[in-house]
Amino acid sequence: MSYKSLYRKYRPSRFEDVYGQQFIIKTLNNAIENNKVSHAYLFTGTRGTGKTTIAKIFAKMVNCLDMKDNKPCGKCEICSNENVDEIQDIIEIDAASNNGVDEIRELKNKIKIVPMKCKYKVYIIDEVHMLSTGAFNALLKTLEEPPEYVIFILATTEPQKLPITIISRCQRFDFKKIPTNEIFNRLKYISEKENILIDDEALTEISKMCDGAMRDAISTLEQVSSYSDKKVTIDDIYILKGTISIDVLLDLSKSYINRDLEKILDIVENMYDNNKNFSIVVENMLMLFRNILICKKAPKYFDKKNISLKQEIIEISNDIDIDSIENIVLKFEKLYKDIKESNYPRVLFELSLLSDYQLDKKEEVKLVCNVLEKEKISIPKKELKQEKIHKDIEIEKNIEEKPNSIENHITKEEKNNVIEEDIVKEENIKIDILAQTSDKKVLINNTIALSSNKDKKIVQDSFLKLDKYLIDKKYMNAATILKDANVAAASQDHLLLTYKYSSMVEEIDNNMNKIRELLSKLLLKDYKVVAITMDEWMDERPYYLNLKKTNGKIDLLEEIIEVKNIEDKNYELDTIDDIIDIFGRDLVEMEG
Repeated sequence: MSYKSLYRKYRPSRFEDVYGQQFIIKTLNNAIENNKVSHAYLFTGTRGTGKTTIAKIFAKMVNCLDMKDNKPCGKCEICSNENVDEIQDIIEIDAASNNGVDEIRELKNKIKIVPMKCKYKVYIIDEVHMLSTGAFNALLKTLEEPPEYVIFILATTEPQKLPITIISRCQRFDFKKIPTNEIFNRLKYISEKENILIDDEALTEISKMCDGAMRDAISTLEQVSSYSDKKVTIDDIYILKGTISIDVLLDLSKSYINRDLEKILDIVENMYDNNKNFSIVVENMLMLFRNILICKKAPKYFDKKNISLKQEIIEISNDIDIDSIENIVLKFEKLYKDIKESNYPRVLFELSLLSDYQLDKKEEVKLVCNVLEKEKISIPKKELKQEKIHKDIEIEKNIEEKPNSIENHITKEEKNNVIEEDIVKEENIKIDILAQTSDKKVLINNTIALSSNKDKKIVQDSFLKLDKYLIDKKYMNAATILKDANVAAASQDHLLLTYKYSSMVEEIDNNMNKIRELLSKLLLKDYKVVAITMDEWMDERPYYLNLKKTNGKIDLLEEIIEVKNIEDKNYELDTIDDIIDIFGRDLVEMEG
């Protein structure tokens, strides 16, 4: 008999054997027992969290040949068959390799054929986000109204790439990352069954590094068991996965805090020679300094948590102040993103560690001025230039009415120099970036200025009630968009949402009226909503942290009053002069 990988060998065949998704399992079990099985399901979540496994188990359970009190018997030909591929009425499709219109049309033709043995034909479409636009359109009508004997189960790691029309036709289940302790228990069980000699310390390290993915953890266990001829230790894990030991991590972090540059270079060179993954190293350092910051600000937190290196973290926290730790965390956060895209990770890592983690005030001003200039250039031409009004007002304030003889001869460069000189003179570097860019940035500024944890918690709790709107034809699109959002900040009437991808930001911008209408129903008050990507938020966040630290507060900016849709007022604008009369000449831009 040929060898079978451990993750395949120990793939659960019953719901009772599945780890970490109890809520989803209970919901699907109840659906079967109460005879409320839907025609379409959407399983989303990171890799290795059990989407395909649960889909296969569910497909077998709904097709049990001897149901008793609406419960699967567990003994019939369907229930006892561990290999779902042998059941003709359960069809698994890989959308990555079958993503065209022709494949979906063929699927639609086969759907018309009734099941051969089972009650339902179950189609499991894995990585469904890989389907082409044409394929999605071809699938749409069938997915909405399939024959009564057909069930669709769509699985994906990237739900934001799915059309809203597909998502709204499915019952959605979001698979969570599996807790570390449950992964450890499963690895312990498998290692004992397979006679793999391995330390508990090594199992713990595997459980942590797999980031909530059971399949990754089992694959890593199999890999290290093949590598070591004797008992597997944590050092074997470090060698195979390109990570560094706890001792090296602490040594590097202490050297960085003490500015021991020669030792830092020695450690980095040794890491490079041993083929360490610098991205993982930065991630480990980021988590270490995160714990150091918590130890500094909330020391009692560690009393309730079983955190490794507790004593070492406490000792390091005594050698560094809070401001420095915050700067380090922000610095490593940016480095983690940059190093993944770099062709020279070692060089980038070294340069980052060798540079000081406290920015000089003049350098900080210079950096912010550069950001201003970039943002001026990057503003799209098609937008109404309302921010131009802000800039002109600021310029006039700074110039303070120069003599008439030269007033009309001030160049754009002179105006910019006046602004930059005034900024440098500010002791606390109060730079009003938002008022010089777009209205969206004004809303971001005011949301953060007025925000509170209490208001944020109210919004987050209210978002848990979005599910009931997913089946409301009027609000299901808006509810689906909001369900994917992360609440970054909230006040009593402002809301800042972040998304992983810019396409989702475009969705919320395009459906803003319906979004605000739904929020009004959900929160019983009107909200001004602004949405940006996670990357944009991580770029903006350090500015506000620094502003709060240096100034103690964030000043509110004047918000531009929303201009009503011209059609709502029944205006008839036959000429450009009509438009200028309403909006003003500065706000009108001709397109060729």
